Amino acid sequence: MRLLFILNTFPHTMFFVKKYTPKKIPIIFMLHGNLEELRKKKKIYHAGYWIKPAFFYKRKRENQKFLVLGESIRTEVLKYINFIKNDLISIPHPYQMISTKIEKKLSPKIVMGMIGSFSNEKRSELIYELENRIKQERIQNLELLLVGATQNNLETHAETNVKIWGNGTNKLDEKEYNSGIKLLDYILFFWPNDSYKMTASGAVLDAIAHRKPIIAIKTSYLQWVFETVGDIGFLCETFEELVDIVIRISKKELKNQLDLFSQNFNKAQLFFSRENVKEIMNKKDVWMINSMK
Repeated sequence: MRLLFILNTFPHTMFFVKKYTPKKIPIIFMLHGNLEELRKKKKIYHAGYWIKPAFFYKRKRENQKFLVLGESIRTEVLKYINFIKNDLISIPHPYQMISTKIEKKLSPKIVMGMIGSFSNEKRSELIYELENRIKQERIQNLELLLVGATQNNLETHAETNVKIWGNGTNKLDEKEYNSGIKLLDYILFFWPNDSYKMTASGAVLDAIAHRKPIIAIKTSYLQWVFETVGDIGFLCETFEELVDIVIRISKKELKNQLDLFSQNFNKAQLFFSRENVKEIMNKKDVWMINSMK
């Protein structure tokens, strides 16, 4: 059976495919990064304005399904486009898990850091505020590290001990990126509470692959991940709560949580594995995609 699989759909792509693809050919639209535009008010000349109309165009077409990468994302999308409910399917973000060897630490320092890309939109600058709070508490056994690429709009701080893995501006290659993550004991996310409502995070999956506990401000996506696989770190309502967790970890008050996290990382790696995603797609009657081997 011929199948048309459209990845990370743009509005003009959806219009074109719906109009010119024969109705007998099944279509799967993978919805990812552009979905966040549904929550924003855009002018008619902006591409984001046309996302919602693209769903309504030829809405009665048969053999058409939509995929999103998480049940929390599906819930949010249906607030804006409810008529696709019966054809909107959520699957975990498929990820090729790596073989990670947990090496014994030689340094007494606890290394925490951010991974991926850093920007003001992600509130990445809060790592410098965290550094200030650590200094105020006179904590000596914590080290902060950035592993990834800094975007131009991120405020930089000249007087800081936050270390940067790589040159800090260009995207790291996969080997460098993974080497940097291995240095971390915990991974920090300072995202606003209302972020990542319609987008899965690759950085979270990198943390799972490397079995690094997460310390993060709670978002609907992170909450869904934790509710699905169990706690793999600490979700905080506020930055103040996050700071408190960091301080308690520095005092070794939360070491008993690590065994639980380890068990749940086993569940998480299985849940997001490509093999499990294939099984989920079969159970949900999504046409098989040959490229997912």
